[in-house]
Amino acid sequence: MPRLLFVPSVRRSWGTGHLARCMMWAGRDGAGLLLPAEGDRRHWGAEEILRRYPGVLPAERLVHEPDGGQWDFVVLDRRMTEAEEFERLAGGRPVIGVDEGGPARPLCQFLIDTFPRLARSRPANIADEGLVADVPPERERRADFPAELRKVLLCFGGEDAADLTRRTWRAFSQWKIFDPADMDVALGPKYRHDPNFPGSCVIAGRTDVREAFHGYDLVFSAFGLGAYEALRRRVAVLLVNPSAYHRRLSRAAGLPEAGVGRPARRRLERLLADPAEKLIARLREKAAGLSGRSMREVFDGLAAGRARGCPLCGRVRGRVLERFPDRSFFRCGRCGLAYQEAFSAPTTVYNENYFFEEYRKQYGRSYLEDFESIKTAGRLRLQIIEGLRGGEAQPGPKRLLDIGCAYGPFLAAAAEAGYEVQGLDACEAAVRHVREILDLPAEAASFPDYDPGRGGFDLVTLWYVIEHFQNLEAVLRACHSLLAPGGILAFSTPNGAGGSARFKRRDFLRSSPDDHYSIWDQKSARRVLAAFGFKLRRVRVSGHHPERLAGLRLVEKGLGRPAALAASRLAGLGDTFELYAQKTEALAGRPHD
Repeated sequence: MPRLLFVPSVRRSWGTGHLARCMMWAGRDGAGLLLPAEGDRRHWGAEEILRRYPGVLPAERLVHEPDGGQWDFVVLDRRMTEAEEFERLAGGRPVIGVDEGGPARPLCQFLIDTFPRLARSRPANIADEGLVADVPPERERRADFPAELRKVLLCFGGEDAADLTRRTWRAFSQWKIFDPADMDVALGPKYRHDPNFPGSCVIAGRTDVREAFHGYDLVFSAFGLGAYEALRRRVAVLLVNPSAYHRRLSRAAGLPEAGVGRPARRRLERLLADPAEKLIARLREKAAGLSGRSMREVFDGLAAGRARGCPLCGRVRGRVLERFPDRSFFRCGRCGLAYQEAFSAPTTVYNENYFFEEYRKQYGRSYLEDFESIKTAGRLRLQIIEGLRGGEAQPGPKRLLDIGCAYGPFLAAAAEAGYEVQGLDACEAAVRHVREILDLPAEAASFPDYDPGRGGFDLVTLWYVIEHFQNLEAVLRACHSLLAPGGILAFSTPNGAGGSARFKRRDFLRSSPDDHYSIWDQKSARRVLAAFGFKLRRVRVSGHHPERLAGLRLVEKGLGRPAALAASRLAGLGDTFELYAQKTEALAGRPHD
């Protein structure tokens, strides 16, 4: 279970709904609530509300500054957050934005939209109106929406800065739509207007009034948490909104609205003329469409420790590329590398089953059945490497370290070519096969923690491995250290500038495994490798699939597959590529702006 620090908005005139939600979410083990210090004139005193409910949150979990490293995620429920404020609140930790609509929206590692989005912006990781309010206990829910609307509650939140409570009550009393005796009035703890409502029952200062919604037939509220709480309890709800913005939200959500600033008489009478057809049926359909999952389920599904920012330079703020329900993709503004922030537990385990059952599902045969074709590809790679070395005469056999050697096809090809080989893999079954069947040296260990005893390798290779590391800086430094002067670093990886990535980026990223933390392309690779003491010598683009490139219409234009394949190779549109770089004496380290 991740440790969460909730940061609600307590800004004047923005209501208490953000605090109410965060109090509800923070009532869990290990969660904290951050509030501004009392006396800040921009905010109403939120701690006054918390003092009324001492059991909701232990005092030690209420903080005023986002200091300390005890939080796995910072959760912003602030409506609009400025970029500078975002940096201060985040403190280098991953941030979950809930209904964030300010400049901080694209900066959040993870976004949850519970309200409809009005402005054009990239979609959130999760968009689910059902998360606005959790499903209440059965005792707080009616069996169905009411057939008649007799008992009414006016509940416009904890602050009601627009004084909609009084305006609505007066209108109903004057128009004789509801008798004051049939209208209960809920006044929130921050209500600062005239509290007198003759003839009506006044419920003052309570923040838990929503728990009693099921005792009413109709609740009048503004767009926000209260409206969804009523829906969850199968109570009819009609909105009177404080602004045109809230009216647009209501319409986007499909919730019935009876005016802005005050009730609109004709609209209200039209909705109430035949409530079973014009109101209740609409609300019943809306309530049935809300998902049954809770925000707690979403939070508990987040895996701590996987979202770390750029795996190369450590920068935690990048330009967002795409978002999906369990991960986000960014491009680092410092080193230019595209990377993935994952928020669920890894689904792939590189054990014996992966190389047989999982590999067969993806490629139609097991890894060992594919052994000879992989070995043949390894011979071609060795030819490229020998060409880069220019046939230099070296005393003794050339030494090679293959990181992520699997069952050893490249090691076998290199050994036949005269290399002194060493394999390294996390899968013990694969290492055992290399040792016992191929009779080649290999160790089961993780990289870059592995210590070979001595460096001076002529060649270090990582075939479809480098994208799996969360700490690329340590990996590239270790590779540089292990290589002899002039040694070659060679690796293959998915091509972030290939045809699929270029023309079907969302599909390309969606299909990327959840443990591919970096996405390479030639432009960023050249810069990155140079910073870590390597000169890029050769790029070989592979994985050409012109039939996937509908955006280019290569085959549809009558080129035929051979010509389309040639065009794809000429333009470098393959979905994978190989990079061959030579060690230099300089090692600059992290690339900077």
